Amino acid sequence: MALRAKGRETITTTDELRRTVEEAFRVSMHTDLNVVRRLCLLAEQENGKKRAHHVQLAEKALASALELASRVELNQDDREAIERAQDNIHQLG
Repeated sequence: MALRAKGRETITTTDELRRTVEEAFRVSMHTDLNVVRRLCLLAEQENGKKRAHHVQLAEKALASALELASRVELNQDDREAIERAQDNIHQLG
């Protein structure tokens, strides 16, 4: 009986950890998407090398966000945020 209870406790702990990790990935993904948005705003105000540099940094942040997105189950808001970030970069490119 005690072994069965310990097994259930372990499963519960594992499920909680899985949810916590997924939420951490999701928060990090949204942070990267915010970085993309801000870099695109900066790029819009610049010309030449500075603009290109901001776009390049935005592309790197987007790549990081996409890597994190591959580790979580995306909802509609997540997919739309990623699409907006991609559109922002493509408009500048």
